[in-house]
Amino acid sequence: MSESRYKVVGTCPIRHDVTDKVTGRALYGADLQLPGTLFGKILRSPFAHANIKKIDASKALAMPGVLAVVTGEDLPEAGDRVAELGEGNIILRYLGRNCLAKEKALYKGHAIAAVAATSSHVAEEALKKIDVQFEPLPPVLDVREAMKPDAPLLHEKIITQTIGAPPTVKSNTARHIQHKLGDPDKGFAQAKVIVEREFKTATVHQGYIEPQNCTAFWNADGFLTVWTSTQGAFSARNQLSELLRLPVSRIKVVPMEIGGGFGGKIRVYLEPVAALLSKKTGRPVKVVMSRSEVFQGTGPTPASYIRVKMGADSSGRLTAAQAFLAYEAGAFPGSPVGPGCMCVFACYDIPNVQIDGYDVVVNKPATSAYRAPGATNAAFATETVIDEICERLNIDPLDFRIRNGARQGTRRGDGLVYPRIGFVECCQKAKEHPHYSAPLERESKQDGSADGPLAEMIHAKPKKYRGRGVASGYWLNAGLRSSASVSVNADGTVNLLEGSTDLAGTRTAVAMQLAEALGLKAEDVRPMVGDTEMIGYTDVTGGSRVTFATGLAAYEAAQQLKKQMCARAAKIWDVSPHDVQYQEDGALILCKSDPTKRFTFKELAAKLNATGGTILASASVAPTGVGPGFATHIVDIEVDPETGKIDILRYTAVQDVGKAIHPAYCEGQIQGGVAQGIGWALHEEYVYNEKGEMLNASFLDYRLPTSLDLPMIDAVLVEVANPGHPYGVRGVGEVPIVPPPAAIANALYRAIGVRMRELPMSPGRVVKEWLAKTTRE
Repeated sequence: MSESRYKVVGTCPIRHDVTDKVTGRALYGADLQLPGTLFGKILRSPFAHANIKKIDASKALAMPGVLAVVTGEDLPEAGDRVAELGEGNIILRYLGRNCLAKEKALYKGHAIAAVAATSSHVAEEALKKIDVQFEPLPPVLDVREAMKPDAPLLHEKIITQTIGAPPTVKSNTARHIQHKLGDPDKGFAQAKVIVEREFKTATVHQGYIEPQNCTAFWNADGFLTVWTSTQGAFSARNQLSELLRLPVSRIKVVPMEIGGGFGGKIRVYLEPVAALLSKKTGRPVKVVMSRSEVFQGTGPTPASYIRVKMGADSSGRLTAAQAFLAYEAGAFPGSPVGPGCMCVFACYDIPNVQIDGYDVVVNKPATSAYRAPGATNAAFATETVIDEICERLNIDPLDFRIRNGARQGTRRGDGLVYPRIGFVECCQKAKEHPHYSAPLERESKQDGSADGPLAEMIHAKPKKYRGRGVASGYWLNAGLRSSASVSVNADGTVNLLEGSTDLAGTRTAVAMQLAEALGLKAEDVRPMVGDTEMIGYTDVTGGSRVTFATGLAAYEAAQQLKKQMCARAAKIWDVSPHDVQYQEDGALILCKSDPTKRFTFKELAAKLNATGGTILASASVAPTGVGPGFATHIVDIEVDPETGKIDILRYTAVQDVGKAIHPAYCEGQIQGGVAQGIGWALHEEYVYNEKGEMLNASFLDYRLPTSLDLPMIDAVLVEVANPGHPYGVRGVGEVPIVPPPAAIANALYRAIGVRMRELPMSPGRVVKEWLAKTTRE
C-alpha cells in the first residue's frame, strides 16, 4: 500500500479511551475493591547492608485484625534459572530475594516481611511488632569503590563473568562485556585530535505518578488471580510462576490502567508477596506502595562512571573510539550496561572501536529500565566529547555529525550492521531548522526601566549568559512477541483485542493500523487490552515496541480477516474464493468476474450471523525487522553563573520516527522524553548519606521539572520508513530522553566556557565549576 493511499495512518483521531480517562472512570490498580479484601504492608530494612539474624513475628500475629505474616522463608527457593523481563533478564534467585530478603538486607528499603490485616492502619501497627535482629555491615555506595578488591562484598556467590579464562575471584563486578571492531591503537595513531574524558551520572528515578500496587486472590481451587499496574501482564505471570512454583495455567494476571511506568513497572515487587498473603488467609490482599517506598524499594536507573576516548583526523573523520562503562546494578546484578555498550558510539561510523562494560552491585535498590536504559548515560559522555572534538577542529557540530553519521551499512561497535536508518537526515533537518540559525546573544543584560537607587540595584545584578548546544542519541528499539485478535460486529465495526498495556495511547495507534489495513475509520475499531487468559502471549510494553510489533500483529490479523470476509462473500455468491477480492479503498468486497456483485464491509458484516456466524481472526508475531531510532536535539539555555541556575529558553528535537501513525502521539512522546531528559540533566538524583540512607525520598525533595522549567518543545518528525514494517514504523518513545543532558552540557560550555562532566548539572555544581574557571583565569 503506497503512502498516498493512507486514509487513517498519519491522522490524529481522538484516543479511544478518552472518555474513561477524563471522567475518572478508568480503573487503576489502587481503585480495585473486592469483597473481603485485606490490606498488606511491607516491613523494610532500616540498614543499607546487614545480615538478617532472626525474624520474630509472633507479637504481630497476636494483634487483633492481623491474619498473616510472610517472610523470605515463605518464598520457594528459585535457584539460578533466568527470567526474561522484556527489557533485560534476571536470575530468579535475585528476583525473589528482592521481593523478600532472606539472609541479607542489601539496601535501605529492602523488603523484609509483610503483613495482611483488616485495615491498612492495623497492618502498619503490626509492622512495628515484628522483631528483626540485624547485624549491620559496611555499605558500598559508589561503583568505583565497589569494584576495588578490598570492597565489602554484597554476595558471596558473585564471581565476575568475563571473556576468556573461567572466573575465579569473588567480586562485586558481576559481568564484564567487551566489544571490539578494527584496531583502536592504529586508529588513534591516525588521529590529529584525541579527546579523553571521564563522566559521572547519578541514580535517577522514572518519576511515574502512580505507585506500584497489586491485589492478589489465591482461590481455594489453587488458581491465582492478580490485578496489577504492570507494563507486561505475561511477564508478570511468568515471574510469578517461577517464584511461586505455580504453573502458568493456574495464574491469571489482569493488567489495570497504568499511571506511568517508563520501564519501572516490568519487574514484580508486590505481586508475589500479596499472593503469599492471600494463600495464607484465603482472601484477596491489596498492597499499595507509598511514595517513599517507591523511591527506596523499586528500581531506578543506574548511576554510572564512564570514560570515553575518541580521535579524529585533520579532515574531521573519526578514526577510533574507546569506552569504559561501569554501571551500578544496585543490590542485584542486572544493570543496563549491555544496552549502554550498544548505544555509546551507535550514532557514528567509526572503523576502530573498543567498548568495555561492567555490571557492578552496590547497596542501593536493584536498578530497572528507564526509557532507553543505559543510553542516556552513554550519550552524555560521547556527545560531550564529540562537541570538544568539533571545537578543536573548528567544525560545525552538525556538519561533523553529517560527515561521520551512521547510515545504512554502517557496522556498530558490537557488530550489528544497520538497515535503512535516518540519522543523517535528522542532522540535516536540524541544520535546516530556523532554530539553528536564529541569533542568540551571548549575554542577556538585565532589563531595568526604573530610575535612581532601584535602577542602580537592577543594573548591579550579574549578567546572564546564553549558549546553544546540540547532541544526538540512539535507541535500538525492540520487536519481541505480540498477539492480536479481531472480530466483526453486525454493524460493521470490529473489536480488537491485544495484550500490550497502554502507556501512551497505543490502543489507538494499534487500532489505526488495523483500520488502515481494512479500509475502515479508526472510530470503527473498538480496542481492548486483554488479560493473560484472553489473548495470546504478548511481551512487555517497553523497548519502543508496541506500535511496531503489536501494530504488526493487528495488521496480520487484518489480512486473515480479509481472507475470511472474501470466503464468506464467495459462499453467499456461490463463486470460488479466488474470484473475490478485498479492496481497502472504501472497504469493499468485490467479485472479479461479476462487477454487479459487491458488498461494503458493513453490508457483509450484517449478513455474517445468518451465513455461518461471526468472523474471528488472530495473529501472533515475533518480528525481526526492527528499525533503530535516532534523534538530534538543539537547545538554547541561559545561565546565571553566580547562582548556577540554568533556564531552558528554546528546545527543538528532530527524530526519525519511520512513519508517524498518529503524529500528535509521536510529538507527545518526544516532548515527554525531552522533559525527562532535562530533569536528568539539571535536577534529578538520589542523595545518600554515608550510611546508604536516601535523603530525598519524596517529590518534595526529589526535584522533577515542572511546566515552569520548560519551554514549548518543538518536535520535528523525520520519516525514513522502516522496511521491516508494512507502514514503515519505528519505535519513538525512548530516543528523546537520550540527547538532552549532553545538549544542555554543550550549551552550557558555549554560554560560560565550563565543561560539565557530572550529572545532574545542579546549581551548586555549576557555581563550583564557574568559580574554578574564574580562579584559573
